[in-house]
Amino acid sequence: MSYVFIAGPYGDHGSQESIALNIERARSAAVRLARERIPFLCPHLNSAHFQNYTPDVPREFWLGMYLRF
Repeated sequence: MSYVFIAGPYGDHGSQESIALNIERARSAAVRLARERIPFLCPHLNSAHFQNYTPDVPREFWLGMYLRF
């Protein structure tokens, strides 16, 4: 099966507001795709705000995990 990988800046080096805005932009794209029944993978939604939940996990872990897809 083919799918769309929703990519874009996350902004984990930016403010919480910029991160939230980027997550919302990705969510908006995901909603549009879902309504068209187009499969997608959206890392922004899968790990939203995990920099707050898992501050001990380095950024490279998240990037590496998604690059595998």
